[in-house]
Amino acid sequence: MLQKKKTYKEKTVNRKRNLPVKKNSQESESSLYSKDLLDIAPYGYHSLDANKIFIEVNQTELNWLGYTREEMIGKMKLSDVVDDGTKKELKNNFQKLLLTGKIKNIEWNFIRKNGSILPVLVNAVGIFDSKNKLISTQTILFDNTERKKMEEELTSKILQLSEAQKLSRVGSWEANLLTGVTVWSDELFKICGVTPENVIPSFESFLNCLHPDDSHKVSVLRDIAMEEQHPLNSILRVIRPDGSVRIIDCKTNLYTDKKGNPLRMAGTCHDITEANSTDKKNTPNKTDYDIFVRVSGELLKVNTQDIVYVEVLGDYLNIHTILKKYTVHATMKNIEAKLPLGIFMRIHQSFIVRLDKISSIKENGVSINNKVIPVSRANWKELMERVKVV
Repeated sequence: MLQKKKTYKEKTVNRKRNLPVKKNSQESESSLYSKDLLDIAPYGYHSLDANKIFIEVNQTELNWLGYTREEMIGKMKLSDVVDDGTKKELKNNFQKLLLTGKIKNIEWNFIRKNGSILPVLVNAVGIFDSKNKLISTQTILFDNTERKKMEEELTSKILQLSEAQKLSRVGSWEANLLTGVTVWSDELFKICGVTPENVIPSFESFLNCLHPDDSHKVSVLRDIAMEEQHPLNSILRVIRPDGSVRIIDCKTNLYTDKKGNPLRMAGTCHDITEANSTDKKNTPNKTDYDIFVRVSGELLKVNTQDIVYVEVLGDYLNIHTILKKYTVHATMKNIEAKLPLGIFMRIHQSFIVRLDKISSIKENGVSINNKVIPVSRANWKELMERVKVV
């Protein structure tokens, strides 16, 4: 028959029953926990009786607390050297020890003789008699001061960063590409007009916060970042649940291992809505801009306002402008990411068109400069929405 697995408490009781009787002074001087070794150990150690009175304390713990062995042994209880918060936890901690025979990695705050606080990490076991009655406890303590200090410093830095992001209106995010876990800062939630209670951070959640025209572009930009492994910048529009629009300047970085495998992506989103409004008041309204295309080793300037449509030609693209055609070695994803938001649309796997250059739309495609360009079924609905059919 299979034997039932014994609990730690049961094993402890059995060990107590089977302890060998010491026969001579040599055996009494050699034990599992040598007093001399314990006194010079880098960790604190103490033993309590069933009433939680100290019956043994090593020199390390005495030095930490500032008491002498005579002051503590048989006179002081554990509750005499811990703060009020720890006192409230002792009942639960000891209840667990009675049930399981041990407690592990519990944080307590001791009070030194001079009144200062000593944070410690506690591990304890119980010694029980044959009737499962607690005889004593043996506890090892690790000084937790540096760890608590680091935690406090980290918390302080997080608060400072949160305040700085709030003042500068910059949100941040990070996505672990191996685990799929994404984290947003408080300010990014605020910029998007959502809360951690109603939105789980993810790439899809971010897309849902964007203007429909921009969400497609972001998907393209993300693919480019993964393929070409370089930083990306883009200006996007956030549509908040209340219908208000925020303009954000996003910067994204991809981080890889030594072999070039993507590990994580991280970035910032700067709310530039007010600044953008000021710029619009002080400068002419301009949605188009210049881009440079590489043709025969030369970079030629082309204004996006002159581009009529782009078509795939094998590993090359034909960029058709009002006056001429440029043949460049590039991908559709790359050119699509560089064209102005809301003005161009990829209507087919092989074609990007400028929407305001469309002269007519038929079942088999759109007409631009007497050329019929096909529209894929997957893009037909979006095209109808964007050209505002009456």
